[in-house]
Amino acid sequence: MPNALCAALPYGLICRLVAILFAVLLLPGCQKQVAKGPDASASSAASDSAAPAAPASPKPFTLSLSSGGGFSGAYTGYTLASDGSVRAWRKRPATPESTTWAGQANPDSIAALAKALDAYLGAAVHETGNMTTQIRYTLPDSAYQWSISGVGASAGAPEPFRTWYPRAEAWCRSATPKP
Repeated sequence: MPNALCAALPYGLICRLVAILFAVLLLPGCQKQVAKGPDASASSAASDSAAPAAPASPKPFTLSLSSGGGFSGAYTGYTLASDGSVRAWRKRPATPESTTWAGQANPDSIAALAKALDAYLGAAVHETGNMTTQIRYTLPDSAYQWSISGVGASAGAPEPFRTWYPRAEAWCRSATPKP
């Protein structure tokens, strides 16, 4: 069948189609801008030696720690953002999440907590129960969630709950505005 199709198309049309495909698929990767004017060689040389790139700004992220459930279904937690915002919240069934308090913290402190979580990105900890403790780490292009049965973390809990969660929760409690 392909031979019959090729035989039915005029030779000139086939050549044009091949030339268009070549131009569309192969040439864009081969293009190089050519400078015009009296300083063409200088500007061309300057563009070939790439200037050092500015340091990339860190990706925005949010961290959320929470625990709750049980017969009331209520959860309490904290949400920390890369811009330094910290918010304590409470969520009850069939009601919107309500903010208990909100404040601003040093973004570097929050970034350190996020960086410490990077070690656990591959950990698959997804327990559920009557009472549940959760960690959520949300980046622009991905999200990670860990959960264990029970409220808070115990010495026998898997990572990141054994060490990271108590440290992050203590940091959040210390960030609570004083009356």
